[in-house]
Amino acid sequence: MGPPIPAPARAPHVTLQIGRVRDGEPVTQFDSKAPALFVGWRGENLPVGAKVRIAWIAEDVGNLVEPNFVIDQKETAITAPESGGRLTLSRPEDGWAAGKYRLELYVDDDLLETVKVRIDD
Repeated sequence: MGPPIPAPARAPHVTLQIGRVRDGEPVTQFDSKAPALFVGWRGENLPVGAKVRIAWIAEDVGNLVEPNFVIDQKETAITAPESGGRLTLSRPEDGWAAGKYRLELYVDDDLLETVKVRIDD
């Protein structure tokens, strides 16, 4: 008999949500006057030493920016297989532009989760 065969590594699993209040119910539709949008993520089986990157993207906000414009990104180093984090997207001085947005969560360069968001006037 040969040496035991190790069990295959479990794939990373992540959840990503956005809400009106920190740790509140997830929602995907907001008013342009919302003071902030609260983002939370949680992951399991994450590779220690990898990076989690969350991108806030304007998919379609009319002529303000080109489609799929990356507004902001935040990156965090993974220090434990079960990790999580939060970030706050603050309203611009002149309010959120109405349109379609999305959040993307990457582990290193692998896109693992996307949340579509709509902001209305």
